Amino acid sequence: MPDEHENLFRRVPNDLVFSMRPLSDTPTRWWSTFLMAESVFNLRETWETFQNAQPVHADCTMPCEDWSYLADVMCLMKPFIRAMKFLESDKTTTSSLLPIITFLRKYLRKIMEAPLTSPALKSCVARV
Repeated sequence: MPDEHENLFRRVPNDLVFSMRPLSDTPTRWWSTFLMAESVFNLRETWETFQNAQPVHADCTMPCEDWSYLADVMCLMKPFIRAMKFLESDKTTTSSLLPIITFLRKYLRKIMEAPLTSPALKSCVARV
């Protein structure tokens, strides 16, 4: 996979490479998966423009359904990331945990009740 990334970025002007490169997952922070997904999602328009200009990379396309799943994962993970970052603070006490759990449970209930929530996301939340 790294070779594919390098081949792709060789075709992009140098001044855009670093601003466009998706983040990599970091095993020491579980929420880095969210940051990685968010960086890919934020590059969607750029990626699709590149795909249209360079059809030779047609095998690297991402179907609309996958973009939707990525958006669902980000929607589900975002409040958990906020909670984890809050709990990482050196000023946070153990007593902060109960309000955070309450907030997360309310958030998950809202997802289940929202009419526009995708069936895939509802299925994932139902398992939690």
